[in-house]
Amino acid sequence: MILSITKRKYKTFLLIYHVFTGCFMKTDIDKFVINRIREMRKEKGFSQRGMTEFLHCSVGFIGQVESPNYETKYSVYQIYQIAKEFECSIADFFPPTIPENP
Repeated sequence: MILSITKRKYKTFLLIYHVFTGCFMKTDIDKFVINRIREMRKEKGFSQRGMTEFLHCSVGFIGQVESPNYETKYSVYQIYQIAKEFECSIADFFPPTIPENP
């Protein structure tokens, strides 16, 4: 017997699965990067709307990324685009790494 499942039920299942497995949760690193980008965005005089022009996304998307109430995050490609626009290194968005003791 072949299991018949609607597209909607499948998407609902995936959403529930990801929520319970933590796949959508923002990690501490995600939060650090998002906060650093927000700080630099303000320092450079970019509004959320200004960010949408080079990221080709909606203002709502930027708002969700910057909000702690949503699990929306920037993609690696978007972080690259932001670094290009801000004329900085991608590393400027990340916390410093601590070298391991030999």
